[in-house]
Amino acid sequence: MLNELIGVFFSIVLFCLPGILLTFFALKNREYPFLEKLLLGSILSIPLVALLSLLEYLVLGIKLSAVLVIANSLLLILVGVLGLVFYHPGSFTRLKHRVSKKVTDKDDLISFLKRNSAYFALILLLIIAFWARSATSTAFNFFEFDPIYYDHVTDLLVKNGAIPAQTTEVYYPQARVFGSFPLLHYITGSWFLVYQFFSS
Repeated sequence: MLNELIGVFFSIVLFCLPGILLTFFALKNREYPFLEKLLLGSILSIPLVALLSLLEYLVLGIKLSAVLVIANSLLLILVGVLGLVFYHPGSFTRLKHRVSKKVTDKDDLISFLKRNSAYFALILLLIIAFWARSATSTAFNFFEFDPIYYDHVTDLLVKNGAIPAQTTEVYYPQARVFGSFPLLHYITGSWFLVYQFFSS
């Protein structure tokens, strides 16, 4: 039981902390409340570590492993800490809660967009998440949602370190290629690898 709790703890830290630090760095001079920055950073951090692993595979050919995921997470944490320390001195000592300004009739569109950029970023993230889910479908009615298939592709990724380009296991389409968006599998596989690494 303790091993599982340790695995869950380190998984949460390694998948939330990079985005939180990078969000506090990027939005340091913005007047957003502390909790909003924390939630935005946690949400953005989930695909960030997996996206870095996917890009490393596509560009450098490095296969997915627990060590790679942990190294990518630590690299992003280091970038966030260095950004806060060197570009915003005193960031760790001055965590003040700032309240966002309310929109008034006098505000113009540009200042409104600047003050609410985190909300627009969240909406954009939701749109990208919907696109990532619907990218595997040839129609938008989600007729091919098959969790066993997606789990199987993620299983292949975890075991082999990469998703095979072609396979005879695919039943649709006839070209025999995996028609799924790889970031989804990289996110799930990364979570599993980190959890397994720290809980075993």
